[in-house]
Amino acid sequence: MRVDTPERLSIVKAPNSERRLRVDAVLKSGGRVVDNQLLSERIQIERKQFFFDLKENPRGRFLKITEEVGGRRDTIIIPSTGLDLFRSTIDKAIEADKENNGSKPE
Repeated sequence: MRVDTPERLSIVKAPNSERRLRVDAVLKSGGRVVDNQLLSERIQIERKQFFFDLKENPRGRFLKITEEVGGRRDTIIIPSTGLDLFRSTIDKAIEADKENNGSKPE
């Protein structure tokens, strides 16, 4: 996202000073959105690496999950407003796996 017109700037302005500081950071970075890193974790499962990055920018907070396998990366972005639903769905998948004895397909 580029912020290069006054119309776009008016969209991200907010009454609180924290949001205004973020807009200033966007302007100082040449108009590009700057993501503020809130958390970064990496896990390895078998031959896959997963990166979990909780970030924030003027548009909001989000969780960026990246899977890396053999040099290839795939990424999904989950808005923070959907994290509880995402976790609930993961919990259901874990329970379903346990009910099936965590067995591997034959």
